[in-house]
Amino acid sequence: MCIIAIPKLPMDWTIWDKYLHNMAKHNPDGNGIIYETNNGSIFWAKGVTTDWIKWRIESLPSISKVYIHCRAASHGVISKRMTHPFLISPDRDMYLQSGQ
Repeated sequence: MCIIAIPKLPMDWTIWDKYLHNMAKHNPDGNGIIYETNNGSIFWAKGVTTDWIKWRIESLPSISKVYIHCRAASHGVISKRMTHPFLISPDRDMYLQSGQ
């Protein structure tokens, strides 16, 4: 079973550091993030560490929404490529590791 966290922003890192590391520890098959900026742009990255997730959120004060995913594989290969989120688009490769 995977875990998806939708934290309220700004994040209280005294709490969320523990949550994220615990999520990743118990769902060790890959982490991903989707975030929206104040101008409505949506970005994603997968196969990232919890430290990278924290860095990304802290480094962009314009983030208005964030969705964090930690995977526990129930089927499929365990790899960065199979980490969520998956891009659903007829115009792009669903295995891209990050993008807008």
